[in-house]
Amino acid sequence: MTNRRKFLQTSLSVSALPFTTGLMKPGEYEGEAGSNIPVKKGIFDGRYAEGEAFAQTLSGFDVPLYELSDGDITTLWVDELDLLWRQKPVAIAGMTQFGPMFALEKLANEHGMQMMLRIDHQVRKDETIAHVIKGPVESIALAEKLKKQEVPWPALSAALLTHCRIETSRRIEQTVVTPGGSPAFIQETTNDALHSVIHYYTPQAIQEGHDIPWDGPLFSWVIAPVSKA
Repeated sequence: MTNRRKFLQTSLSVSALPFTTGLMKPGEYEGEAGSNIPVKKGIFDGRYAEGEAFAQTLSGFDVPLYELSDGDITTLWVDELDLLWRQKPVAIAGMTQFGPMFALEKLANEHGMQMMLRIDHQVRKDETIAHVIKGPVESIALAEKLKKQEVPWPALSAALLTHCRIETSRRIEQTVVTPGGSPAFIQETTNDALHSVIHYYTPQAIQEGHDIPWDGPLFSWVIAPVSKA
């Protein structure tokens, strides 16, 4: 019997598949000039069906993947990123909860890196998602282009991260709205998973006694060395 996890994984993966293979690689879109940030590691929260679909698209762009364990970056930091960034800061991108994104941004700041693109995926009551994009104006234009092509939002997000510009005319904030509902949590919760959500910070909602926000929001982001140009 197909369980709920497998059903959701299959449904989202199938819906994203045509766009995973059809999306242009960095530098191939008409009118795209200059250089894209080379993403050396794609980090995703596989507890969500959206995270799985996001990772599938990154894989199509030949980005090495890392799935967080219960949403926790500790192993990733100790075994890989700390040593890697001591040798040479390189760009990473991901789709995670707020906590891992926040922690990685602060750790990256210590190595002369910064958040280059951030997308807050805010679920709305009308079964749409408001993607609040903060980054290069070119990323906004690409988001609108892919939205018109009806690219599923996890794949759209992965495309934006891998096409993020090194040099940009300016950075802005703009909201792009796509169809979508609350993130599909597809793993059984464990004690470790329960703690992972508040491992890096305690959201105001939890401080006020509300349940852990498994239904999001999720965040997509690129952290990269600051350009010296």
